[in-house]
Amino acid sequence: MLKNFSKTKVDTKSNYKMQQNDYSTEFILIDCINKCNDESLEHPQNALVVSDINLPGKKNANSLCGSVDGVLSDAECETIIKRAEGMGFMSAMMNGGEGEIFRPEVQKSGRCIIDDVDFANVIFNRIKNCLPSVIINGWGLECDLVGLNERMHVLRYDNGEYFAPHQDGSYSKNSNTRSFLTVVVYLNSGGGLDFEGGTSNFVSPYETENSVTKFVPKRGGVLAFDHSLLHEGAAVVRGTKYCIRTDVMYTQRN
Repeated sequence: MLKNFSKTKVDTKSNYKMQQNDYSTEFILIDCINKCNDESLEHPQNALVVSDINLPGKKNANSLCGSVDGVLSDAECETIIKRAEGMGFMSAMMNGGEGEIFRPEVQKSGRCIIDDVDFANVIFNRIKNCLPSVIINGWGLECDLVGLNERMHVLRYDNGEYFAPHQDGSYSKNSNTRSFLTVVVYLNSGGGLDFEGGTSNFVSPYETENSVTKFVPKRGGVLAFDHSLLHEGAAVVRGTKYCIRTDVMYTQRN
């Protein structure tokens, strides 16, 4: 899978402005939630389970990967998209040794980064019962669920844009608190409704058959999975895909 992707010819010319700092101080996500004031949401209460999404490969058998529908309402999603488009997007950058670098052969999309504690708390309160309350870290120590990373990456993928196979890095807030899971909030739907292509694919490079599991984005839904899972954002072939990426944070017990 990785070899096939690397041989694919892609257009790496960016559709967005190149700017090192794309952190927005004017666009507050919680305003979009407050504007809608949608009290009709039925928030999910069932825990995410390993079997929720059938991952490829035996090595991924015990990895957490699950989805939850209806976390954001249609109105909330539309409001966020409109506000984001009004603010504009910059070319997505990747972390490098000396800061952020532009690598369109790996990730080609638009991005706006927003630090919003209130929005993070709203999303967390809607999905916290669906997340594992305790995770065992690499040292065998218990870590308790505390919330979401307040840094939100609002992403826009136009026709032909993608994110090549990769693993997500962990974010450390301090010596005891770090992220273990990735959260993606989808603002519109794939499968030909709002866009075609753009599936979130989980990849096992060690398998000759059934090496990819494709997940079709659904407006207002959330996908949560272990940082360690190899995954990709398939190229959009029609329309525009919008989503928000952040992390689930855990604190090590004393």
